[in-house]
Amino acid sequence: VIPDTVTSIGHDALRMCYSLTNVDLPESLTRISDYMFYGCGSLSNLTIPDGVTEIGDYAFTYCYSLADIDLPDTLKTIGSHAFEECASLTSMRIPDSVTSIASGLFFSCTNLEEVTLPSGLTSISRQMFYNCIYLTNVDIPDGVTEIGDSAFDACGALESIELPDGLTTIQYRAFSNCSLLAEINIPESVTSIGAAAFERCTSLVSANIPQGVTVIEDGIFSGCTSLVHTNIPDGVTKIGGSAFESCTSLENIELPDGITSIGRRAFEGCVNIVESENGIEYVNNWAVGCNDSSITEVNFRDDTIGIADDIFSFAHDIESVNIPDSVIYIGDRLF
Repeated sequence: VIPDTVTSIGHDALRMCYSLTNVDLPESLTRISDYMFYGCGSLSNLTIPDGVTEIGDYAFTYCYSLADIDLPDTLKTIGSHAFEECASLTSMRIPDSVTSIASGLFFSCTNLEEVTLPSGLTSISRQMFYNCIYLTNVDIPDGVTEIGDSAFDACGALESIELPDGLTTIQYRAFSNCSLLAEINIPESVTSIGAAAFERCTSLVSANIPQGVTVIEDGIFSGCTSLVHTNIPDGVTKIGGSAFESCTSLENIELPDGITSIGRRAFEGCVNIVESENGIEYVNNWAVGCNDSSITEVNFRDDTIGIADDIFSFAHDIESVNIPDSVIYIGDRLF
């Protein structure tokens, strides 16, 4: 029991007190300091007093037994990785008073199933739900404009999620390895989708790319083996490396006229949309790969307008190359 006369408790104050099971915090407290309960693996429940406005960085990291914690309506900010690897947490309500949540809040909380986020939140921070393998339900507030790097990476139980209409940015690996995510509706307000954003979402069948997106980043749908339907907006000028690699179910994709660059292995393994002729693989009128490592004579189709990066990097016996006049774009490291 900490007496009510105490108004401040320093950082690391109870760090690694592994046998600590219960703490009564004073009503006069206004801040949970950085690392305050870090590594208190036996702490099972805690009530944070109403006057607390801030929870510091790593405050409850590795509190493996913490199954129940009440956050006060006075709380405004939560620091980085505050509840990382709190393996007994199954749900949490974050009060609407909270306006700022730093990165990694629930990093690897492997039993977390449901979270209520504050209505005033404007971003889902980096790694907020990383490796929350049982997370099934989270409502993203309407005011959120950005989903950070790896925010939902490896949330293997997440089957669906509704993205708000005001969203503009989905960052690197935001939903990668969400193996049960079957469909996602990306709002037309989104103008940027980061590399590998949906990599290895192996149940994903359909995903739309908004018209405001101008670059398809590296690996965006790589390993999405169930993906049947997607689109490439008219304004896209670049498709990154491995963007659709191993999308073995993908059908009927059209490359817009404005494409000027296609990265290495962008469509490798897309058996339903790739056509092969004389050892060269095509998507529409772009040469995107080579399936003959012993090729000696390269003859592109007469309607070829572009050649992707690196397509002959493993073909060491080439003796002659015929590039037709129709070709406008030649990728990097062609040979």
